Amino acid sequence: MQKSSGEIPCRARVDGLQPGTRYSFVLAATNALGTGCWSTLSTPLVTPPAAPAPPVSAVATVSVDAEQQVVVTVSWECCEEPGSGALAAFEVQLVPAELQHVRPASDRRLLCERIAAQNMRAGQRICWAKALAAPGYYLVEVTAENIAGQRSAAAVLTLEVRPEVFPPSIAELIPPVPSWSEESLLVLGPAASSAQRFADLDASTWLQTLLLWRDRDTPAQARGVQRLSSGTLPSSIDVLCFFRRPGSGQVFRAVLAAQVTTSRLQVALPPHVPMSLRLAVNMDPTVAAHVSGGQVMSEPLVVLMSEEGERLRPTWEIWSRPATAARQAPRWTSLPQELIESIEAAWLEGHPKAGIRVVIPVHRASLDAVAPCRSVRFRCHSSLWFVAFRKLQGAMGHSTVFP
Repeated sequence: MQKSSGEIPCRARVDGLQPGTRYSFVLAATNALGTGCWSTLSTPLVTPPAAPAPPVSAVATVSVDAEQQVVVTVSWECCEEPGSGALAAFEVQLVPAELQHVRPASDRRLLCERIAAQNMRAGQRICWAKALAAPGYYLVEVTAENIAGQRSAAAVLTLEVRPEVFPPSIAELIPPVPSWSEESLLVLGPAASSAQRFADLDASTWLQTLLLWRDRDTPAQARGVQRLSSGTLPSSIDVLCFFRRPGSGQVFRAVLAAQVTTSRLQVALPPHVPMSLRLAVNMDPTVAAHVSGGQVMSEPLVVLMSEEGERLRPTWEIWSRPATAARQAPRWTSLPQELIESIEAAWLEGHPKAGIRVVIPVHRASLDAVAPCRSVRFRCHSSLWFVAFRKLQGAMGHSTVFP
């Protein structure tokens, strides 16, 4: 104890006090003659509480739940620190290892949650679980906080979550769409009378044909999705045929073959019947529920054959004129083959609209004088039938509406 002169009070440092404890003090003066009487008790004071003890026996595990989410579960035990006061909460942070010094709040991989801890006892085990957004190395930090706002040291765990733990996404589970081969249809000759035929089409001679397609290559194979041996496809397909009877506006649909796992099919087809052939991929119902229309199909293969097996190519044409030039005579122009097949397939399959874009060149000097609205018509004619389409008045690039 140090004695100060004048009116400066004496001060003493007392060590070894317990946190969160109530104390009162008494004083007595001592000189060469001895020790005087003790003073009365001082005003009581309470020492600040100690920081809580860090959680103990922390464990982190990774699992996949019923919804195919990768979930990390962290559990720990409460630990009592004398004089630390009552616990208020625990804080759990899941931090990617590369972000442990930065921790941007915008990163969706960083998880932080506060868990209330009132009335929890020492030795009680607590669990926390959360879905992970991505694989990688993570740090798991668990800290305790008392009612005074003091925080404990963190209990730190390291966690490695490998990519193969994550189930494939719906997009990865959708099978690749097969595409028609460059030589997609070969006519082998007249079909035998015993060959299987579809519908009740009145055709004196049916043609035995060979349809060829290939599995479309994908840039990356989905995790957990295995390809079959060479020459087979990863999923079975149905070969569909959409057609119209000559002189009829009704659309018919037939399944030429179901559950095909090879990349070829021999089938009898009728001549003089316009057909659109598609390859429909069979999928798991849970995957199909996430696909628009519930089905994935190839591009159409438009087929029209003569009795000799010759592929017939109908002619499609287009004309347009500015809306401000109603007296201008229409000028028909042939369409590219790619566009012809798209329009013809839409007509054969009975779609009310065809999503095509038509750009008609206009002389640069007359651009300002041409109204944006145009009248656009399509037509198709051959020796077998004639059909016309029209586009409603509107800006160029809208869908073509079929009558």
